[in-house]
Amino acid sequence: MRGLRFLLFVGASAMLFAPTGASAAQDENFQTWSGYIAKGATFTSISARWVEPAVTCPVKDARASFWVGFDGDGNGTVEQVGTIAMCGKAGATPTYRAWWEMFSVKGSRGKTNVPISPGDTISASVRYRHGKYDLEVRDETNGHHISTTKTCASTCARDSAEWIVERAGNGKYSLAQYGSVQFTATSVAASPDAGQAGPHHRGMGNLTGPGDAAYTVVHATMVHAGTVLSSCSTFDPRTPAAPLTCTWQAAQ
Repeated sequence: MRGLRFLLFVGASAMLFAPTGASAAQDENFQTWSGYIAKGATFTSISARWVEPAVTCPVKDARASFWVGFDGDGNGTVEQVGTIAMCGKAGATPTYRAWWEMFSVKGSRGKTNVPISPGDTISASVRYRHGKYDLEVRDETNGHHISTTKTCASTCARDSAEWIVERAGNGKYSLAQYGSVQFTATSVAASPDAGQAGPHHRGMGNLTGPGDAAYTVVHATMVHAGTVLSSCSTFDPRTPAAPLTCTWQAAQ
């Protein structure tokens, strides 16, 4: 939440996904994120589905957040939706909530008051249309949902799109033990190249096609003080339907 992340290490050189074939993601380590980041284009939609993990609390005030959205990659704005598990005391049962957030938009900090439960199927999406952002989180198990439409000035760049497991609070909190989570039904759309008609949706493993803008893909691993806290699977662009699986490794 407010996913402006801390970059630790940049791995191999980035490669663009070309319309005609496979490529590789750039590996980077972050203090607060694991997952995937697409950047270098103007994005118009992103979505995913996951089953909310049963989280445990290895230490006091640990948290784990799962989300999709735009602009968390260090440009000062965010347009994000997801869920969070928040611990009190070590060993306590966490509180689970769904949330949305529009950071740097006056009056649009977001809400976290929609209850969910571990094992619930969650779908989440952010879509940009005609100067407005449609943000939605839906608990497909209990029927609860958040749906809101917000406007943002030109400061909302939409130049990165993310599927993320986060140690919430910009590093203030430890990472709660979430076991593993799978992001499925992943999709993203970016503004097309000049002269092409309309954005094209793609599965996460195949991020460009005729009419899509090419962009860089980053494979993020959460690392703090030399310890891997959360790591995620990689993708074969030839099998875009494969889920993105992220796994807890340590609290802090």
